[in-house]
Amino acid sequence: MDKEYLKERFVTLRLKEPVAEEFRRFAKKEGQSQSVTLQEMLDFFKRNQINPKDEVTTDLKKLETKLLKRINAVMSIIRDIEKTQTLPTLIIVKSFLEGISKEETPSLIEKDSQPLSLEEELEQLNSLNKDLPRTS
Repeated sequence: MDKEYLKERFVTLRLKEPVAEEFRRFAKKEGQSQSVTLQEMLDFFKRNQINPKDEVTTDLKKLETKLLKRINAVMSIIRDIEKTQTLPTLIIVKSFLEGISKEETPSLIEKDSQPLSLEEELEQLNSLNKDLPRTS
């Protein structure tokens, strides 16, 4: 007997004999009482908002078609992101990692400046260090 329906009383449903027999076989196959089986069937229909007269296969086909369309749309969005954002960024990063070729000159070097000797660079560094505040 079902524990949750232990104190409930039995009522009679009027069913045609073939329907009643089929339902009893189904409940026995599920390993549950007829009350629990019927309650689970009703809960299933309510939870999934399915009408027993509806064709589930057509609904599943429609759902599959919608999902495939959405998947294709997501894939095209990802391809577009790769083309417009990821690949240009990858090219920029690769060019930084590979470095500038010897033929190219960096655009940030002043054209009028002459390379300093080692002594001149040391003098510049010492003068900059003198101007900085000391922290101890």
